[in-house]
Amino acid sequence: MNNGSRRDVNVVVVGGGLAGLASAAYLARAGHSVVVLERSSQLGGRAVTQQQNGFSFNLGPHALYRGGAGVEVLRELGVPFSGGRPPAAGRALYRGALHRLPVSPWSLLATGLLRPSEKLEFGRIFARLRGIDPASLHDTSMAAWLDANVRRVRVRASLEAVVRVATYVNDP
Repeated sequence: MNNGSRRDVNVVVVGGGLAGLASAAYLARAGHSVVVLERSSQLGGRAVTQQQNGFSFNLGPHALYRGGAGVEVLRELGVPFSGGRPPAAGRALYRGALHRLPVSPWSLLATGLLRPSEKLEFGRIFARLRGIDPASLHDTSMAAWLDANVRRVRVRASLEAVVRVATYVNDP
């Protein structure tokens, strides 16, 4: 982070998202002269919100895993942050109607999103997830895992929705 001439810079960080900014801060602390290049008009990468016509659109994740490396990095760099646990609830839009998103046994029972046989399959899959070793799935995509484990279309769509909400990733 240098306002001097280009000759004074010995490290260029491309991207002013959270990873780029953290990298630049660590490099500057280590004595390097750093410049951050960001194509957007604001820093933050995808962790920004755009306002349009009175609506807020998140371009990416707006949450940190409380026990994860991101929180450790922010603390180490002295970056203040706040927040809390998000509610374990959500809504699913299906055929023009809002339904409870099944994310717990109670919301699964209460949702109108799934038929009874679909709720049973969904519940069985969720119960099995607790016993899965994540390392065993290292080379398995979410789509491949769903292909092998889910029979009903609405169960698959519901599981994909839960994954999208939990991970901010829309590519199973």
